[in-house]
Amino acid sequence: WSFRPPLMCTRFCLGSSGGCEEDFREAAHAGSWYPDDPQLLRAELLGLLSRTPRTGIPGHAPKALIAPHAGLRYCGQTASYAYANLLATSSVSRIVVLGPSHHKRLEGCALPAIGVGAYRTPLGP
Repeated sequence: WSFRPPLMCTRFCLGSSGGCEEDFREAAHAGSWYPDDPQLLRAELLGLLSRTPRTGIPGHAPKALIAPHAGLRYCGQTASYAYANLLATSSVSRIVVLGPSHHKRLEGCALPAIGVGAYRTPLGP
């Protein structure tokens, strides 16, 4: 398995210019729900993926993934079944992350704060 960090990079590109903002959303749970040390996190992710069979069609990226997002020790192996299929293809050009708010009830969709251009993870932006 090779691990390509760009899969961990999510950029929010807004507007007709197609430009991406420069500010980052910091990793709120690094060090508690998953390791905050890049080497430990990379090793844990590679371990999970190495135990996961690729079930997709080689060269064909899934159109959508639904994966659990609790801490790695709780659902990492289950989530790896979704993400292993992304590693089987090089045709992914855009990843959009949708998730719930754990802090307040919302009507509609939660979006990153104005100016946020990417998530910062222990593996980089």
